[in-house]
Amino acid sequence: MLKHVKRVSLVVFFAAGLAAIASADTIYVPDDYPTIQEGIDAAQDGDTVLVADGVYTGQGNKNLDFHGKAIAVRSENGAENCILDCEHDGRGFHFSGEGPDSIVEGLTITNGGAVSAGVRDRQPLDNRVRPLAAEVEPPTVVLAVEDTVLRSVFAADSDR
Repeated sequence: MLKHVKRVSLVVFFAAGLAAIASADTIYVPDDYPTIQEGIDAAQDGDTVLVADGVYTGQGNKNLDFHGKAIAVRSENGAENCILDCEHDGRGFHFSGEGPDSIVEGLTITNGGAVSAGVRDRQPLDNRVRPLAAEVEPPTVVLAVEDTVLRSVFAADSDR
């Protein structure tokens, strides 16, 4: 009798695992949601937000936050065709609490930056400017950024 119970448990566990794998969705931007952030907000762990070719600007297409989700944000046809232009007013992504299953792939992030207190007019002070397209908060965040191009991005922090 005990053998039968173990076998049934294993089958139920295996079926639940397959259901979880099968439930991953692809969310299309801008077809399903007009902005990348809205696509991210709608996504659940395991989903992919697939961003169509184009230049993405404005609210909802910069300062993007995964909210700790294990999702992938990918371009449809590579970094040369999918551009996040932060318009010198924000960063591409903000990460805090994401892990190795949080993925950014195939995007060009351009004209992004972040300014902390004590830095005015986005001018470099001493050696306090460093390239930045994504802000990562402690504790150390491990995530995947693949085939992504960074152009004209900066951050300045008065403490560095």
